[in-house]
Amino acid sequence: MDQVKKMTNDVLKMIREPFKINEVQKKYPFKYEESMNSVLLQELARFNKLIETIKQSLKTLQLTLEGKIVTNAEMDAIQMSVLNNSIPDKWQAKSYPSRKPMMSYVADLKSRLDMLDHWIKFGKPNVYWISGFYFTQSFLTGVKQNYARAYKYPIDRVNFKFKVFNKEQSEEESALRTSPPEHGCYLEGLFLEGAAWDDANCVLKDSLPKIIHEELPIIHFIPTYEPQNEAEMTAKKEETSKLAASALMNK
Repeated sequence: MDQVKKMTNDVLKMIREPFKINEVQKKYPFKYEESMNSVLLQELARFNKLIETIKQSLKTLQLTLEGKIVTNAEMDAIQMSVLNNSIPDKWQAKSYPSRKPMMSYVADLKSRLDMLDHWIKFGKPNVYWISGFYFTQSFLTGVKQNYARAYKYPIDRVNFKFKVFNKEQSEEESALRTSPPEHGCYLEGLFLEGAAWDDANCVLKDSLPKIIHEELPIIHFIPTYEPQNEAEMTAKKEETSKLAASALMNK
């Protein structure tokens, strides 16, 4: 019982209050040319639901432990999860995927919330921590969208090319962290499993003994426009012609 109370108090102290999205929206309003504002607000909304779920469930658990309210099956399940240091199912339903033990999960969540708080206070990071996003695909789509809108390209023809920077060159890394790229984004937080990165030759290599995961260096995700080739254009014209003919026949 005492252990559950202590862990509950520790988690409540670690997790901040929900973000004030209306205030953030005034600083980062919707802009056609800046999709990252929308990405930020969407991330805050998703994390707020998780924060509220965690805080509400733990505060209710505290009241049941103090005998102020009657427990129920849900509270019993959360208490057992806390005791076993496992993420409660109620949290998982509102969370990004994670297999961490509960306290490690809470520490990871705090790091993600700190990242967003820093973004709100100081603006877009020059190097994004890709592992810190709730919905990574939304962020990557936003990067493509900024490029597509800037050059009036159809977003479905925009893809990424990649440049992996040298992990050992600290001066280069410092330069990356002081200014963003002209197009695309710098990302960190990607890992290799069962392989390692050869800095000298910029290729994959065999992993070192007993090392399963290795963090990659900073990577530049470079959006590029891929125009349709002649075969695709011909197929599209034929499809358009068939649709037009079908429409005439159905009149």
